[in-house]
Amino acid sequence: MQTGAGVTVTKRAAAAGTGSPVVRSKAPESTPRRTRAGRPGSSHLTPPAPDAACVRANTRPDSVQRMTYRVVVWGTGNVGRPALRAVTAHRDLELAGVVVSNPEKVGLDAGELAAIEPLGVRATDDPSIAFADDVDAVVYAATGDTRPEEALADLIACLRAGVDVVSTAFYPLLHPASAPREVLDPVEAACAEGDASVFVSGIDPGWALDILPALVSGVSAGIEEIRIQELFNYALYDQPAVVREVIGFGGPMEELPLMLLDFSLDMVWAPMVRVLADLLEVQLDAVTTFVERRPLERRSRYRVWGRSRPGRRVRSGSR
Repeated sequence: MQTGAGVTVTKRAAAAGTGSPVVRSKAPESTPRRTRAGRPGSSHLTPPAPDAACVRANTRPDSVQRMTYRVVVWGTGNVGRPALRAVTAHRDLELAGVVVSNPEKVGLDAGELAAIEPLGVRATDDPSIAFADDVDAVVYAATGDTRPEEALADLIACLRAGVDVVSTAFYPLLHPASAPREVLDPVEAACAEGDASVFVSGIDPGWALDILPALVSGVSAGIEEIRIQELFNYALYDQPAVVREVIGFGGPMEELPLMLLDFSLDMVWAPMVRVLADLLEVQLDAVTTFVERRPLERRSRYRVWGRSRPGRRVRSGSR
């Protein structure tokens, strides 16, 4: 099975250089970021006084004081686990809390969930910790594939509370300029109300579709065509409901799974084509999608999504 998005452009990217800056959505900057209770002047724009509780000493020779941002990781699955490790390893971030939905994870140490040393932060199923006054940002790693309305409601609640959000869950926001208004309008309103921002990115889709080709274009000249291929081993993707119900592994060939519907392809991968076009400063004529499927030729069994019989579909690549 192959999926893809094709594109034609009205001008060619030919000159070598550093490329244009990435265009992302952000909250309006017409008013200063509000002061959050308990953290006077806390902001990514305005540093606090040196004696503020959120500041820790920097070890650089110039002794410049650095701000520590308090972060809640919401979700501890395929995205949330590495997010926990990344937050913990970053010198400017402090893990403020972990939100989970699985009752078996409630009360577990965040380090145990991330397969690292204990961190002294216990997981909770109470999402209100993400809206606390001393929280600066949320890594929203909960799935939006099977619960899009609930995920969007979570995002809006964070933004209204004045908490910045980074996430991989909201495909329509990968390219805000082309996002549907029914999604963008409530998000923009929430950003304005809480003076907050949301940044959506990832590696599927993403990285190979935007960052990597944009970077390589800066050391290239005379570009005639850009062809990108993503390969993903879903046998190791520990989310059985998505693998079977959304992607469609193990289903009959006569059924078209959610991920391969035209609107899904356009929602997930077309924004990445548009992001790349923005980076290369080219204007798109059109974005087209296509699907090629291949039946499974032999019986297979994978730990994360069970047994499949011959004649059923299997993803063979993306293009």
